[in-house]
Amino acid sequence: PATYYYPQLDGLRGIAFLCVFFLHAYHPGFSDNLLGRYFQFLYSSLALSIDTFFVYSSFLLTLLGIREYEKNGDFSFVNFFLRRTFRIWPLYYFLMLLCFVIVPFVAKQAGVDVSLPPATYYLFFVSNYYSGSHVFMLQFLWTLSVEEQFYLVWGIVLMKFQNYFKIVITLFILTSIGFTVYSTFSHLPNFNNTLSYLFDFSAGALAAIALHRKNKIVTF
Repeated sequence: PATYYYPQLDGLRGIAFLCVFFLHAYHPGFSDNLLGRYFQFLYSSLALSIDTFFVYSSFLLTLLGIREYEKNGDFSFVNFFLRRTFRIWPLYYFLMLLCFVIVPFVAKQAGVDVSLPPATYYLFFVSNYYSGSHVFMLQFLWTLSVEEQFYLVWGIVLMKFQNYFKIVITLFILTSIGFTVYSTFSHLPNFNNTLSYLFDFSAGALAAIALHRKNKIVTF
């Protein structure tokens, strides 16, 4: 519906996409002086654009869920999951077919070695927990795994716990901060871990709740 469309967010998402694309497509060298270190910091900060997508996704899902609950008296997890399935899965699993069936077949015929991860990580959307080296085109899909894992949990929250948003979001934020601190000091990998991004998802949810309640800061 038109009332659910925010064109300004498309611009923000477009900028975030360009930042991520530039980060992966271009790998410049930096001098060791102050200016070089500054530009290196800016370049490495482009990775934060990934967080923008998570905030954006959570914002839209939460806003739609709140409005559906307000209109119908409940939130249909089944309808939500089917919408997500029809929008993402056809193209996603076509890519799985390409990477895990067609590419190995062509590579074998050409006598070329191809490094592939276990297919189960991608078929069940847990590829963000696989860190081995593998086909380049698959490596970007970890963000979809993070989103799918969040949607599964957040769909249940929207269905059963809308009256407890404050508690749930507080738990998400504390969990995210706690895990990030613990993994950093324990030298554990956390960049691709879903727990690291619960803070982003919480920010998007809070923005949706504030907008729905017509908070003046958000609607300005």
